[in-house]
Amino acid sequence: MKPQVKKILQKFSTQKVDLSLINELRKLQKEIDSALNEEIKLRTEATKLNSKSKELDKRYNKLVIEAKAKANQFSKKSKELGIDEPAFLDSIYDSLVVNIYDNIKNEFK
Repeated sequence: MKPQVKKILQKFSTQKVDLSLINELRKLQKEIDSALNEEIKLRTEATKLNSKSKELDKRYNKLVIEAKAKANQFSKKSKELGIDEPAFLDSIYDSLVVNIYDNIKNEFK
């Protein structure tokens, strides 16, 4: 085989390898795009869930404030009537101190 023909064949065989690499790069690009799209979806979902948990925490805190006010009223009325404050009020006060949003956040750290 002539040296010139050999050089030309080597060039074409190199180009075949290059085309193969380009196809591999395109395939990898599609996989990367797919992964990025999935990441965007997950990030959006996480943002929505975070907003929802904050909303629920606000509602919970409002209920806590209302429950404490009711317990305080109950306590005052009990004292006005001259009866001992029921023991269950202590458990109400203790259980209402919990902050749900902080507990949830701590679970996912």
